[in-house]
Order: sequence, then C-alpha cells, then structure tokens
Amino acid sequence: MILHLLKKDISRKFREPFGFLILTSIPLVFSLLIGMIFGPGSGKEPSLKVKILIADRDSSFVSEMFCNVFGGSRMNDLFSMEKTDSLSGRLRMEKGEASALLVIPDGFGDAVLDRKRTSLVLIKNPSEAFAPKIAEQTVSILCEASERLVRIASSPIQVIRKGIREDSEFSEVEIALLAIQIRRLISKVEDILIPPQIAIRDEKAVSQHEEKQPSSVMYTHIISGFLTFFMLFVIEALARDLFQEQDMHTLSRLRTGPVSLAQFVASKQVFLFLMGLLSYSMVWLMAGVFFGLKVPLRIMPVFMAFSVLLLSSLTGIVGLIYSLARTRSQAQEISPALFILFGMLGGAMVSINNLPHFLQGLSVISPVYWGQDGIKILLLRPEDASSVLIHILIFSILTVVFNGAAYLLFYRKFRS
Repeated sequence: MILHLLKKDISRKFREPFGFLILTSIPLVFSLLIGMIFGPGSGKEPSLKVKILIADRDSSFVSEMFCNVFGGSRMNDLFSMEKTDSLSGRLRMEKGEASALLVIPDGFGDAVLDRKRTSLVLIKNPSEAFAPKIAEQTVSILCEASERLVRIASSPIQVIRKGIREDSEFSEVEIALLAIQIRRLISKVEDILIPPQIAIRDEKAVSQHEEKQPSSVMYTHIISGFLTFFMLFVIEALARDLFQEQDMHTLSRLRTGPVSLAQFVASKQVFLFLMGLLSYSMVWLMAGVFFGLKVPLRIMPVFMAFSVLLLSSLTGIVGLIYSLARTRSQAQEISPALFILFGMLGGAMVSINNLPHFLQGLSVISPVYWGQDGIKILLLRPEDASSVLIHILIFSILTVVFNGAAYLLFYRKFRS
C-alpha cells in the first residue's frame, strides 16, 4: 500500500512538473554555476590575472625600472603588463580591455631621484571588482618603496647625478668614496635584496588525488558544504505538501479506504527521502559528466551508504520540524532560521576556521558539518574512507531518532 501512495504522490507532482523540476533542480543549477567558476578545466587552479597597460612618457632609467617590476618573473603570475601610449591606452580602457592604465609623466625619473613631488596617473576599469584594486595597491607600494630607496641611497645618487650633469670624469678618490658608500648601502639592505643561498620551502602535504586535480579540490570543498545545506531547503519545500494534504482533506478520503494512518505517514517520509535523493543524485551525475568529479569505485559502497544516511537524517530533521509546527507558516518561519544556523556552524557559509573559537566547538551539532566533512574525506582522501564510519554512525543515530520521532508526532497529529 505504501508503494501505491508513493505512486500517487509522484504522479501528482509530474502532472504539473514545472514547479517540481525547478525545485529539485536548484542544487543542480547552483552546482553547475560553481563548477563553471571553480571546477576542473585546464588542470590548473583558476587564478586572477591583472591586465595593466603602461604609458611611459618619461622613458628614463627610473621609469623603465618601474615598468620592469610588473613584467618580472615574480609578478608575472599575477600581472600581464603591456606598454602603450596614452591615447591608445585610454581607448582600450574605454573598451574594457585592461584592468588598469598607468601613465608615467615626463620628468618622473628626475623628480624621484631629486626627491621632488611628482605623481602617477592610474586609470581603473570600473567594470572589474578586484583586479583594479590590486593594481592600485601595487603601484602605491612601489611608489613608497621607491621613495624609501632614494632616501636611503641619496648620497651616492647625488654624486652620480652631479657627475652626469657636469659631464666630468670621476677621480680615483671619488670612485673609491662612491664604492664605499654603495658598499655601506648594500650592507644595510642585503638581508632584503640578496636572498640566502639555502632556503627552507614550506609546502602543504597533499594526497596524490589533490596533486593531480587541484581544481577538483576547490570544487569539492565548495560543493560539499553547499550541497548538504541546500538539500535541507529542498526537502523542506517538498514537506509543505503535508499541510496541503491536511487542508484538502486528502487524508480523510484515503482513510475511508484500506489505507491506514501509519502507511500514510510512512509514505510521506519515504517520498521526501526519495525526492531528496533524486535531487542529490543529479548533482553528482552532473559533476561527474561535466567536471570529471567521480567517486572511486573501491569506496562506492561507502559513499552510497553515507549519502543514503545523510539524506535520511535530513529528512528526519525536516519531518520533525513539520510534525512539531502547528501551521504551515510556523514551519516555514522556523525552518530557514534553523537551516542557516546549521549552515553557518557547519562550514557551508563561512570556513569553520574563520568562526570565533566558541562557535567552532559548536560545529559538531550541525548535520551540515558532518555532511561536508564526510564528502571531502571520501572524494579528496579516499584512502581514509574508513574514517567516515563515525559519520555514518552519527547519521544512523540521527535517522532513527529524528524519523522515529517525526513518525510518532505526525501519527498523533493526523489522528486527532
């Protein structure tokens, strides 16, 4: 009889499939968008590239050194630098072809070396959020560093500039004094400018799976908490039919036939679980087809058991809320507040490490925490799949307790 009731509920949903498909497809759509942004692509982590145009009107040694900073090997991963003239640069900025345009005016080099006031012009692209700010902060740091360096090296700089202006040759005494000054200057800044021959490199130890698919790691980290969090909302939206059935007196008509109240309540809970499982499965199917995020076959039984118990416990949580609520509006007000709390504590909305210490300790009370942690272990560290047994045990307890309590409360509510 439960199967007949399930068939009735499913056929009723598919007679008007538009709203039902939109609801169950919400996690799928958001997962697809997240995958397009953070998912596996070229095998590299998605990175921000700041395209900066530089119009050097000064063409001096100082301005050339300033430009070379953006094209150097250490900055090449972040900046893409291209030299241009002011007019072409402004036209390209109007077309949105760069993040920023830096204009170095005439006399910039002389003003810097003479420690006179000068200014640079930085035109930022308003259509970009972060890249222009990075360019602005970098230029600001370079300006301050240049001023500090010129101040420290003012004595040898002035001697050299005087000789160049007067076009005179340096005497041996002047060369010796200049060499001493330069040597003293280098000794002051050698710890910063000259790196040691032996350096310690700190690297994060990653598993073989993380090393081969770095972008899959980011995608998995995001989707693990997001998916568990959103499944609560999907199941809650489906649970609203419980009040609709009561308002339409469907239960009264069913009870005139061979359907018992226990079968009706059980069918509703099974329906919520199956529809949640359908939405959940579509997300992983999409992740595997479009982004190559697949569960290793050797841990597939563990992953399936974990997923079934996860969704069963989420069904029990939603069922318990609706069995305790007196009206549909009351249930719809309580559910989002509780789910957002679960998401915040569980790491779906903000990293748990960024929470205050007293909240980090409360993360274990959130099913979202156990859900996202278990998914990350199974997909990122499949060799540690045995450590998910504690997650399975917790979800087993939650499934029995919450679904059992929801069943008894629904039974009492519908009987009265």
